[in-house]
Amino acid sequence: MTILKRIGFGLLLLIGVILLVGFYYLGSESVPEETDFYIDLPALRVLAGTESAIDQLPIEVRYEVIAIGELPRGLIMAGEGFEPTEMPRPVFQVVYADGHTILIDSAYDRALHEAGAPSESFDDAAWERLVVAMEGAEQILVTHEHNDHLGGILKHPRPERLIQSLRLTEEQLSTRGEIFAVLPE
Repeated sequence: MTILKRIGFGLLLLIGVILLVGFYYLGSESVPEETDFYIDLPALRVLAGTESAIDQLPIEVRYEVIAIGELPRGLIMAGEGFEPTEMPRPVFQVVYADGHTILIDSAYDRALHEAGAPSESFDDAAWERLVVAMEGAEQILVTHEHNDHLGGILKHPRPERLIQSLRLTEEQLSTRGEIFAVLPE
């Protein structure tokens, strides 16, 4: 057996193993219809300190869907297989009675969108509203480091205006790649 045949056979074997493992982990178990998981909301409110500060709670949660695409269901929820499902790219704005806001995630602009998923839909008007909302937010929180969650910070036309409101974890700061180039050392 020649070296090329061995390499080809090894690649085919590797592809087969990857497909079997992927099917096992992403498509073999269904999500249960019922669960015994329970959240004690009154106890959670006491732990969060909201029982004595009910007037300091948000009055509204707004959202913008910047883009909509498709992903295999199994990449979103274990056991769901590979059927394509709609995947929105939202941003949330928490509004308080005194007018201050907290923004959760920052989506991405059209350029990042087209670089990663040009077949998805992109809402330019929603992006423009998000640019304004980022500059007016008291805090901007990033749930995790995917482009569709923090790419808008990098692609904001005036990222230096976001520094004071941007709240990042130690782990997010430690990555300090291109996305955090606007932050002071």
